Amino acid sequence: MIASNRVCAVVAAPNAQAMWHQVERVLKQPRRNSRLQATPRNSATIELRLDWLKDDAEIERFLRKLRNAKPQATLIATCRRRPAGGEYRGSVARQLLHLAEALHAGCTWYDLEIESIRECSPELLNVLPGGGKRLASAHFFKKAPRDLNRVVRELNATGSDAIKIAAQCDSLAGGLKVLRLARGKQNVVPVPMGEVPLPLRILSVREGSAISYAPVENATAPARLASMKWKVGTARGSSTERHAFTES
Repeated sequence: MIASNRVCAVVAAPNAQAMWHQVERVLKQPRRNSRLQATPRNSATIELRLDWLKDDAEIERFLRKLRNAKPQATLIATCRRRPAGGEYRGSVARQLLHLAEALHAGCTWYDLEIESIRECSPELLNVLPGGGKRLASAHFFKKAPRDLNRVVRELNATGSDAIKIAAQCDSLAGGLKVLRLARGKQNVVPVPMGEVPLPLRILSVREGSAISYAPVENATAPARLASMKWKVGTARGSSTERHAFTES
């Protein structure tokens, strides 16, 4: 299991100040359990999209703030390179250094795309980030691959703690095929992308996904509810988290 709160708020901004403001919004959001009782503040789960920060200096500025503030939350660091659909323009080595710094600053997990993993020896992957839990990810922004199980096997072979597959889907059937990768597992994050399977994204935790993503302000993937305000609660009488969005 990646986190007790399976709805992950995604923070993304071009500068450290704006990104930290989004983190504070998440931390201030009240959370309640199935009996509508208040839950600890560290029940929040937050993905930090470091690659959205405009340069290395801004990444370092944000991580200094993170290290000093020590927010009580489950933090996932992501610094996705442009060849994998992210915004980071630096080298794989520099990417790994930023992820290592994020772990030192308080992140528990880091998301590393398969494109970067392929360029690194196992020794390098184990030494540079150090200590944290790895979420190995694969993204298919144009269309889902025919053989999703092959992708699962490649990601599992990396020896990571959990895996994520995000794929563009043009039908509900295609989205369900992606979601079903998580059934019976606790370490798989399936993400059907696109407008058509959007309702499935909201129900993904019920299908078994380890986490589901919701942007705080800026959408970082197709049809990630960009025009919505982020809010999360728990359904009455159920231990399964739900998304609760209101139009902005």
